[in-house]
Amino acid sequence: MLLWSIEKLDKLKIFASAAGFQPATPEEPEPDYVCLAHYWLMQKMVEKIGPPPELAGGFVEAYYQARDHHRRRPDLRRGVYYSSGDKLLRIEFEAPGDQVLLFDLQAWMLVSSRAYIPLDLKDAEAFDEEIERCGIQKRGRRWDQAPMDLRRKMVESWDRIFDLDHTSDLTEPREEKEILAVLWKVEPEWIRDIQLFTAR
Repeated sequence: MLLWSIEKLDKLKIFASAAGFQPATPEEPEPDYVCLAHYWLMQKMVEKIGPPPELAGGFVEAYYQARDHHRRRPDLRRGVYYSSGDKLLRIEFEAPGDQVLLFDLQAWMLVSSRAYIPLDLKDAEAFDEEIERCGIQKRGRRWDQAPMDLRRKMVESWDRIFDLDHTSDLTEPREEKEILAVLWKVEPEWIRDIQLFTAR
C-alpha cells in the first residue's frame, strides 16, 4: 500500500536507521480531548491490525489519499503542513496492507472533537434533538453531563470513520475523500523516496 508521511527534518536520520521509525511518547502533553481520541484510535489499531511493537509510544500518521483518488500524494504547495518556514520531509513508502488502518480524515475531526458521527442529515437532527431533551445545549456541550447511553451512542458512532464506502447527504464518495492511514512503524526497506521542502 503506497503511503506518504509528512515529518519534521529531524526525523530523517531515524527513518534512515536500520531500526526503522516508530514514534516515541510526545514531550508536550496533549489536550484531554486529543488524548481521548488518540487512545480510542490506538485501541482500534490493536483490534484491527494487532498490538504495537515493544516500546512504541504512539503511531505513524500518513496519507493514503490526500485530496481525492486523482491526487493521492500530498501536494507540497498546499500550506497545511506545520508552520510557515518549517523544514519538512515528505516520505513515500510502501507498507503491507495488513499493517495499515485507513480512515476518513473529515470524520476523524469529529472524533477528535468528541462529537457524534451521524449516518446522514436526518440522523444528525435526531441526535441533536435527543441531547437537547437532556438539557445539553448544542454550543459548548459538556459531554460529562450527558447520560451514559448518549455518551455510549456517540463513541459507537466513531467506528463510522473506517467505512470509507459510506456516502450520504453529509459525506463524499470514497473517490473524493481525504483518507488517512495509521500504522505502528515504518521499516527502512519500505521507503521509496524522501523529499525535503519548506512549509509555506
